[in-house]
Amino acid sequence: MSKSRYKITGFARFMLFMLFFVPIGYTAYHLYEGNSPKDGLRDLKTSLQNFKKKLKGEQVQEEDTFRLQLQQKDEEIQKLREALFQCEQGKS
Repeated sequence: MSKSRYKITGFARFMLFMLFFVPIGYTAYHLYEGNSPKDGLRDLKTSLQNFKKKLKGEQVQEEDTFRLQLQQKDEEIQKLREALFQCEQGKS
């Protein structure tokens, strides 16, 4: 008779399920959309920082957000140019 003294509750099971399911679902969603999960985390981090600034009463500059997005787009364009160049070299 190996009955456990402690039982896990339904809520605890739900929380354990969510602990594993949410990160996997988040990564799968970003991969399905064609984005890197790292970019999504970077955007999430920026959003949280802006939210913290709003809570503290500091001015959140939209310019910083736009500058970050522009930098990310520039990096993506550069990667695509390099990939296109490699494809063109392969055809020759």
